[in-house]
Amino acid sequence: MEYPEAWSPLPQQEGVTAAYVDEATGSGLYIAEEDFVEIGLGESTLEQYVELTETYLTSLGGLEMISSEPAETANGFPVMILDFSMTVEDENLHGRRLMYVYQDSVGFNATYLTLEADFSALEPEIADSFDTFQMTE
Repeated sequence: MEYPEAWSPLPQQEGVTAAYVDEATGSGLYIAEEDFVEIGLGESTLEQYVELTETYLTSLGGLEMISSEPAETANGFPVMILDFSMTVEDENLHGRRLMYVYQDSVGFNATYLTLEADFSALEPEIADSFDTFQMTE
């Protein structure tokens, strides 16, 4: 998956496969791959993965799910796009997450998170980035 060219990689974080930041705005992209068997979930469909994720995210408090919509990337991959808002330390944030499941055993998610005030300017880049998603072995 491509990400905005000017963004910088962040150091490796636990539970995150890769992360990138726009140092000018603080906007971030966080990518994670989850082995369902390894985390005790077993096989799971995309719908089950999304439901579990929505339940977990809303349990954190201060987070509101705006929408959860099925989509297809330009490369033909069926994905779900979650849109959410949250408040962290008096900052209103807006996030958008692409979710995909590979062979019912690996979950992939990529989450853009930015200040609410910056979201509309970033939205076209998010759409372009999500559209480049593809699986490689």
